[in-house]
Amino acid sequence: MVTISAPYGAGGPIVGRAVAEQLGVPFLDRAIPTAVAQTLAVTLDEAQAHDERADTRVGRMLSALAASGLGFGPTPEPNVPAQAYREETERVIATAAQSTGCVVLGRAAVIVLRDHPTALRTCLH
Repeated sequence: MVTISAPYGAGGPIVGRAVAEQLGVPFLDRAIPTAVAQTLAVTLDEAQAHDERADTRVGRMLSALAASGLGFGPTPEPNVPAQAYREETERVIATAAQSTGCVVLGRAAVIVLRDHPTALRTCLH
């Protein structure tokens, strides 16, 4: 079980895939929003919009603009509460850690797995 925190441009996806390959475990990055979308019965775009990586300063500004209806038209009310996306993301990570082990890039995995006895927590700069 390895968690990797990495800012944009630090090579997190490259390092994460290589570590997972060497350990023979799954690499969880883009697979997490896909699993969340399937479980919550929402589109992949909706799950990705709630994904940790979408929470950037620009992303928050665009979300606020979209919610206001300016420039994009009205935004429909969400059917799934935001908390459900977070909880399902945490469940996907915890389940993978308990079953086969994995390498997780971002998504607050270091917090989700803080009590995991064998998790290696890393940060790339």
